[in-house]
Amino acid sequence: MKKTKSGVIPRPAALIIISALTALVLIFLSETLVFQNLELKTTDFRFAARDRQLPPSDKICIIAIDSDSLEKIQEPLFRWPVFVTEVCEKLSENGAKVVGIDTIQEIPLDDFSPGHTKRTQMLLLRKKIVLISFIEQQVRVRYPIRQLTAAAGLDSFGPANIEGDRDDVIRRQPIHIKDPQDNNLLTFPFVILSRYLEGEVKQETDEKYTIGSNQIKDENGFIRINYAGPANSFRTFSFVKVLEEARKGNNKFFDANFRDRIVLIGYTSPSTKDLFPTPFNVNSPWMTPGIEIHANTINTVLRNSYLSGMDKNLFFIVVFLFCTATSFVCYYSKPLVGSLFVVCLTAGYIWLSFFLFSESGYFTKMLIPSLAAPATYGLTFFYRYITVDRRMRKIRNTFSRLISPAIEEVLWKELIAVTPGVAEERVVTILFSDINDFTPICTRNTPADVMMMLNEYFTEMIDIIYKNRGNVKQFVGDEIMVMYGAPVQEPHQALLAVKTAVEMVRRLRELKEKSGKEGFHRVKIGIHTGKMVLGFLGSESRLDYTAIGESVNLASRIEHLNKIYDCDIMISEDTYNEIQKEGGVEIRGNMPGVRFENLGPQEIRGFDKKINIYKVIPE
Repeated sequence: MKKTKSGVIPRPAALIIISALTALVLIFLSETLVFQNLELKTTDFRFAARDRQLPPSDKICIIAIDSDSLEKIQEPLFRWPVFVTEVCEKLSENGAKVVGIDTIQEIPLDDFSPGHTKRTQMLLLRKKIVLISFIEQQVRVRYPIRQLTAAAGLDSFGPANIEGDRDDVIRRQPIHIKDPQDNNLLTFPFVILSRYLEGEVKQETDEKYTIGSNQIKDENGFIRINYAGPANSFRTFSFVKVLEEARKGNNKFFDANFRDRIVLIGYTSPSTKDLFPTPFNVNSPWMTPGIEIHANTINTVLRNSYLSGMDKNLFFIVVFLFCTATSFVCYYSKPLVGSLFVVCLTAGYIWLSFFLFSESGYFTKMLIPSLAAPATYGLTFFYRYITVDRRMRKIRNTFSRLISPAIEEVLWKELIAVTPGVAEERVVTILFSDINDFTPICTRNTPADVMMMLNEYFTEMIDIIYKNRGNVKQFVGDEIMVMYGAPVQEPHQALLAVKTAVEMVRRLRELKEKSGKEGFHRVKIGIHTGKMVLGFLGSESRLDYTAIGESVNLASRIEHLNKIYDCDIMISEDTYNEIQKEGGVEIRGNMPGVRFENLGPQEIRGFDKKINIYKVIPE
């Protein structure tokens, strides 16, 4: 990576690096068990929230061995194949196209019902009945009755194993399952479909299956089950009711309800424990019977309403684009704009995920892309903090040493338009301070000593000025010009200016007593309050905030009067009157130990009229 002369990676490149690293971390997390389980949960939310549920096909109906049937037919379960055979015979006689029986029984029943096995064999030979098998722990395959297996052939059986995802929720159905001998066995729902559609299920390629002329849209030998809804979504009849109608010989009932249909017979009673969690009942005690899961699988194929998911390449692209867009927007915009962008991008993607699933059955990966923008937002602003914001703080720190806090406050907080020539007129207090005997002291000391004494002097004086909200306008040699009430208006400007002068004088006395050596320990200070013109003066390339007018000159002339009267602080009558307005009788409370002495009208060089001057005496 090419760096700039300063050794810093260019900002666009740094932002791309941040985006790529964030995307890689998120993609890595997407492969962890925790995030995969969470992603699966988002698919369940989409099932429950979608506007258009897949309607169940009217070609599918269920005969449920429910609690009512078990209660009314007082026989042990191993006797139930006899009753199932009775129902299946009637269904076959009255035009049911395929009957799928999701029950298993290995014991021959001729001892209980003579001729039962023979009757079942005859039904199977008609190729209308499909029975289940079950693969047990990859050790053996269980079939209902061995005589039936021999009579009908293995193509009348299908493994009914139902396997959940990592969180045990049933969301997919395999097309084939391998038996312990590594043979591919067509699963129960697809055996039924091959009979109903009158086509053989073929595996054309690793990722392509067909039933006759119908293509199955699978994912690595599985289809995502597009559930029609929670339990009891399909047309269902109680087994005991159907058995009663069969024994009555009610052909009209069977013809009206089962002709040309797929009829599924299976347990729905909770006592049989043939219940499983699906996306509609993950957090509900009312789970879905296995026979209904088979019905949903068959319905998905018959409706040609396959669910599809985002492939990995598109997933990587989406995550990287979200990270990149967020990093650039958040870096180059204000925090509020960046926050709104992240919220809108994330909310919009979540909405799109729900919309695509509801309208077309398309599953986007929701979790990781939804985290991409917030994660990048945090890292980008951290990078911005340690680079740009740190640089800005450094600039501001340097800037604050070049200008007073008052100017800094206006420029940084109020962000005023700094335009040369735009001015305003208002009352401001000006303080001029000059070191007494500056030249003689300089001649008696080395340049290094003079610089050290000046640094000590300015450090102490500037601290006092800033503490009292003064704005240091300029240094001219040893002279300091300070403004109060500009550029930020100050209601007690005159009082603060005089308070500054008193504290300066007192502090210099303390330093003299403390050091016992020669130094800049005495000053002349002049203060005046009056109308002045304020604004930024200069050109587009160099500006200076300044005050101009005769009031500025008057403050400077008053400062020079100190030498004549051998005092430290002098103020104009205007400043004195302003203090009286601000402090009045409380003046001594604001500046204890300070006296004001009226020196009367004084001639000021450059002014026609005499100016009344007051001497300020810090005791």
